[in-house]
Amino acid sequence: MENKNEKDLKAKEAEKKQISMLRSGNAEAIIETIREIRENGTITILPEIFEVMLDTEDDEVMEACTSLLNDLKNAEAVSYLVAALKNQRFRPIRPMLVSSCWQSGLDYHTEVPLFARFLLREDYATAIEAFTVIENSIGDLSDDEILQLTSTLNTGLQEASDNKKKLIREMLAVIREF
Repeated sequence: MENKNEKDLKAKEAEKKQISMLRSGNAEAIIETIREIRENGTITILPEIFEVMLDTEDDEVMEACTSLLNDLKNAEAVSYLVAALKNQRFRPIRPMLVSSCWQSGLDYHTEVPLFARFLLREDYATAIEAFTVIENSIGDLSDDEILQLTSTLNTGLQEASDNKKKLIREMLAVIREF
């Protein structure tokens, strides 16, 4: 019977191997490693997945990465995704990361101010994804948080482009109806 230290050591060794494969640049190896991560990976590998997404030009690799993120069910993943969303380095993949937030079904209600900022300031594709995260989180917000969100959106509405104004007004309507 293995003790905890032996299990931890094996897990660390497996993750080191996975990181090596993710960094290999070999699309087939990366996709196979993502399948393996799906089966028995740990949440701590997520920063490496974000790096792969940032670096790859292979559509299948990108699809494997986004599919993995969309299927996350571990609540600990939230902090990793939020850290990546706040990091300007990952801005090129931000729309996909925001999309994964709502597709995974994980709870992002504590991060609604971040998604409100994305709704107001990011490109339209990211704004739509942020809209969905906020919409899915409204039921978990306190009255004070809803008031703050409404205030933020009303303030941002004044400076928004015309196509974003429609989206922001729709979000305000969703909040009112809730």
